[in-house]
Amino acid sequence: MNSSLSSCSRSLTRALNTNAAQSQLSSKKLGQLNRTARALVFPGQGSQFIGMGKTLADNFQVSKLVFEEADNALNFKLSELIFNGNYNDLSNTENAQPAIVAVGIAAVRAIEYQTGYKIKDLCSYVLGHSIGEYTALVSSGSLSLEDGKLRGEEMKKSVDGIDVSMVAIVQRSSTIKDIAISIKNINDKIAQSVSNNDGIFKKNDIVQIATVNTDSQFTLSGTRSAVEYAIEFLNEKFNAVRAVSLPVSVPFHCDLMIPAADKLKPIFNNINFKPLEIPLVSNFTGLPVESHLDIPQLLVHQTYSQVKWYDSLKWLSSNCGIQRWLCPGPSPVISNIIRKSFPDAIVRQAETTQNILDFANVIKLQDNKHAKLSAL
Repeated sequence: MNSSLSSCSRSLTRALNTNAAQSQLSSKKLGQLNRTARALVFPGQGSQFIGMGKTLADNFQVSKLVFEEADNALNFKLSELIFNGNYNDLSNTENAQPAIVAVGIAAVRAIEYQTGYKIKDLCSYVLGHSIGEYTALVSSGSLSLEDGKLRGEEMKKSVDGIDVSMVAIVQRSSTIKDIAISIKNINDKIAQSVSNNDGIFKKNDIVQIATVNTDSQFTLSGTRSAVEYAIEFLNEKFNAVRAVSLPVSVPFHCDLMIPAADKLKPIFNNINFKPLEIPLVSNFTGLPVESHLDIPQLLVHQTYSQVKWYDSLKWLSSNCGIQRWLCPGPSPVISNIIRKSFPDAIVRQAETTQNILDFANVIKLQDNKHAKLSAL
């Protein structure tokens, strides 16, 4: 009898010890999950402004080194243009794109320094809007800052001499599918006009949906005459369409970018893209990239294809349960888009020193909380 009781006691003790160990392990896993269960999101062109990233360079040596690296890669003082230059010069595509990437990476380095964690240990997915996809690739360890510098140059060359435009459209009376049908009809009318040689449109006139950002907000890209005609057409058909011209010098993500894509293809193929340290959601597919070997072709397509931004956000929210979003880089535009799409989301902007200090404090509080749970 005593032997049986002793055996039961030992079994119970082993069970309790096992459960305690499992509980402690689960708590540790929970702590890691809570720390990483967020998406890292970078903005695209149009988010630039004079002085962006300056507080980072002033307060974080690791951020200052990023700007120095960008200066060396471009063989001119990009940092001086970013901090103290002329806005119109900064907005030129060949300057804006590397500037936006540099500011995003400077913010990431500051976050890593202040939290004590690599960015891959703070986020479970990464994505970037248009040129922001390059920032995402650099942050995920797949691409170097220097390798991403040629995109803007080739894009600018491809539309030299063409009067182009890009506008953001907000509408609430129709679906994106309806808009897409209308844009196709507009291009058919343009083609017919060119065929009739009536002088209204030129051979290269085109307008396309460049990005779908939310269920009611998208951008149009193309030649100025075609874009302006599209705005008038959409206003007449759907009413209450609001158009805002974007501060860009190139009509991104439309067929006018195909020559740039052709020039970039061999460049991308010669870049040694490394395996992704953070899973990347692609602009072109709206889904995670399956292999780093697919990146060159995806970037070629991304150059002239529609950015499936809303699809990307929905995939992360619905399929991965992402509710927290960390947005390094200039301007709160992307943060506002996420908030609009997911009102209950926790969206944290990380473009200033104070933003980053606040985020680091959040991580520290989470770690302390889970350390206490693990000790129970």
